[in-house]
Amino acid sequence: MHPQSFAQWIQTGLQLKAPDGTGEYFQSLAVKNNNIFVGTYYHGVFVSTDNGSVWTPVDSGLTNLCIYSLFVNDKYLFAGTQAGGVFRSTNNGKLWTPINGLMGYSVSCFIAVPNEGGGSNLFAGTYGGVFLSSDEGTNWVAVNSGIKNLDVFCLVNVGANLFAGVDLYNPHVNYDKVYLSTNSGTSWTSVNSGLPDTYITSLAAIGNNIFAGTFDFGIYLSTNNGTSWTSVQPGSTNPYIGPLLVNNTKLFAGTNVGTSDVLLTSDSGAHWTDVAEGLLSSGVYSLVVCDTYLFAGTCGGLWRRPLSEMVTSVKEENSNFPTHYSLQQNYPNPFNPSTTISFTLPSKSHVTLKVFDIMGREIAILVNGEMFAGNHTQKWNPSNISSGIYFYRLEAGSYTETKKLVLLR
Repeated sequence: MHPQSFAQWIQTGLQLKAPDGTGEYFQSLAVKNNNIFVGTYYHGVFVSTDNGSVWTPVDSGLTNLCIYSLFVNDKYLFAGTQAGGVFRSTNNGKLWTPINGLMGYSVSCFIAVPNEGGGSNLFAGTYGGVFLSSDEGTNWVAVNSGIKNLDVFCLVNVGANLFAGVDLYNPHVNYDKVYLSTNSGTSWTSVNSGLPDTYITSLAAIGNNIFAGTFDFGIYLSTNNGTSWTSVQPGSTNPYIGPLLVNNTKLFAGTNVGTSDVLLTSDSGAHWTDVAEGLLSSGVYSLVVCDTYLFAGTCGGLWRRPLSEMVTSVKEENSNFPTHYSLQQNYPNPFNPSTTISFTLPSKSHVTLKVFDIMGREIAILVNGEMFAGNHTQKWNPSNISSGIYFYRLEAGSYTETKKLVLLR
């Protein structure tokens, strides 16, 4: 659902194509001193000093232009590549130097965790496990004891507790999804109770609340250091979660399969608002805040939107939060080839939304699962179904309502 038509995303000046002519993947974003850096799948690293209007390539010294991850600290800019290890720059990307110790690894993420000496330990998640550097990336040592699946895709810390989420879930092997280390990676234990059998695409933390984005089951929350997880599936029909980004007490989530949704919660997942109005690319792969803007890297473009617009829309939507169940008439109606069905929930409910023919036979199940309170939309794009009159029925809690729709081929 896109609640405010006046608030729009706009595409920045960086537009690239993959070698086959399809959209380039803007896979990673980082900010240093209001300089915004973007890492791409085919074209290396670019920097903008004016919030995305003008972009300059900064790839001198990069021998691998497939950038999986970017990370900044006070001194360095780091770039993790696909199967090419880590490169480091001291001058905002004007010149890159390869780092020994991770050469040949695909490096998916970085995180800095304060240590007892007053400095910080730098961790890298790779498709070979977790690596630790205590000298700002000059030297690395593997810290994987207890991790069964070494395809580490994301990292987050809550104080001294470090969490690792793994990618490439294998349904034939009972791999754990999230691991916890309380001793700077010396050892890890699995913390998976309540998580579905899928892989973890992102991790984020707000205070002691830890969020895990999954590939096809939405977002999960743990309030007890990973001991247990519960679903906080956003009010969206797209469960394929990509990046998670924390901005103060707000959490943004991007979806990276099909439509581009950017979801926002201000209350740890109890309520969600889709703030993707005007975002036309397919799939969100990276998010970052620079100055007063939220930037989204997608497949096909890099976009920005003022934070103030989205925060205002969330406040206004929450102030008018629904107090009763309702099912709206689909639009358009009659329709061809697709139509949208909207409904509201005053509280968290198990919801089914089904379509029937005039004989009462079930044609399609559009929704079947638990959803949080709020306003929801569901698109139906039927195939191999003839023109005619059909009925759609919403069941939520004790509420049931049925409406008629007409398909014209």
